Order: sequence, then structure tokens, then C-alpha cells
Amino acid sequence: MNKRILFSDFDGTLYVNCAVSQANREAVRRWRAAGNLFAMASGRYVAALREHMEAEGVEYDYLLCLNGAEAYDCENHLLFETPIDIRILPGLFDTFIQGDGWANVCYGERGERVMAEKCSDFNPDHPHYPKSHLATFSRFTQICSGLKDMAAARAASERILAQFGDSVSTQINGRNLDVNAAGVNKSAGIRRMIDALGISSDQVVTIGDNFNDLSMLTAFQGYAVAHAPAEVQRQAHGVVSDVAELIDLLLKHGDCPSGAAG
Repeated sequence: MNKRILFSDFDGTLYVNCAVSQANREAVRRWRAAGNLFAMASGRYVAALREHMEAEGVEYDYLLCLNGAEAYDCENHLLFETPIDIRILPGLFDTFIQGDGWANVCYGERGERVMAEKCSDFNPDHPHYPKSHLATFSRFTQICSGLKDMAAARAASERILAQFGDSVSTQINGRNLDVNAAGVNKSAGIRRMIDALGISSDQVVTIGDNFNDLSMLTAFQGYAVAHAPAEVQRQAHGVVSDVAELIDLLLKHGDCPSGAAG
């Protein structure tokens, strides 16, 4: 298969300031019209990601969700999933939240906010469930939350890995922390998908904006957007202003020079 596939992060990369720009939307159409594939690689669960893609009018071929834990085609068929051991969910929740706050528990179409008895950052715009709601999940592929700041996210990651490191992995994205099964990240999800599709690694291009994108930016030809943290930019193959610039460079030259910047 000679067609290329571009995996884009969603929040902060394709979706910036609560919108997908017209330039990005039209660039994706040009990319696919040229015979290439476009896929999302996001930390969001599938229902939320699909809803945004459809609302923004973005065409796509595949959705890699929950940092690579689940993958779907454009007709919403599940291609694969990597769940976390359901037996550790209550303890994992307690370790994550430490008695104050909430965490989203995700599996398939479900992304439900469960709160501790104390929830000092309760947001009435989201439905919240008591801890007993955890028992309604028979499977889950991610638990995640927004912490006070990046330092708090790192601290939560450290205590989770200290207790459950044999079973889970963690991804930090600013002040947000995502917990998936051990070995799950965007790079591993992409590898699993392209192996199934018969696409070679040199046909893969990736673009992202934050630390949870680093695995795919470094494992494949990866580009950071210009507002990404300096550390992410340094580890990427190059830097571009947005998805549209990357697509235009790829369509014009077939590849982007290392260090390309808009």
C-alpha cells in the first residue's frame, strides 16, 4: 500500500481555541482527495471525539482514542481495545483522587465523571456520579482527570505507578493525567493499526502539541505545532504552525524538511 496516513492529535493541534480552522478542515480534505488517509490520535473517548469531528465537518478514516487504547474506523466499528484490569478500578480511583475531586472513567461510548465524597472543583456543567457508580463498569480502558497544575499531575502519576505500575501506564498532558493499561500510548496504538492495515512506518506522519504526543512524534515522522512546549518541539522531527501547513508541505514535497517551521 503506497498511500500515506497522517495521525493528528485533536485538542491543541487540530482543534485550537475551541474550533477547527477552515484552513485545517480544507487541508484534510485535500490530503484525503490525494488518496491519503487521515486519522485522529486523541486522549478523548470515542463518542466525544466523533461528536466534535462531525460538528466541525472534519473528514476522517480512523479514530485512535484514549491514547491508543481503542481504535475505530469511520463507520464506528471497533478495531481493537486494550482494557485495564477491572479489579483495580476502585483502588486506582482512590489513589488517583485521594479523597477530593473527580475522574472520568472511559470505555467505548462511556465517559462518565465519578467524584469522591468531597469534590472541591465540582463543575455543574457535567453530570457527576458517586463512587458507587464504579461498580457499573465491567470493563474500562482509561481513567483520567484534570489536576490543579502539571506538578499535581506528575505527583498523581508517581503515586499511581508506584502502586499499579505493573498494570497501568500514565500520560501527562499539561495539568491533565490519563491512565491506561501498561504499554498503551499513541505510538503503540499507531503501530497496532498500521500493522493491521498493511502500512509501513515510513508512510506514517504524526503531529501533536503536548507530552502525551511524544511517543508518536518520536517513533514516527512527527511534527510539533508552534505553540507546543519547547521540550516537545525539541524532540519532534520538525515544527509547523498548524495541521494545514504540514499537509501542504507533504503534498508539495512528499516530505517535510527536518526543522520545518511556519
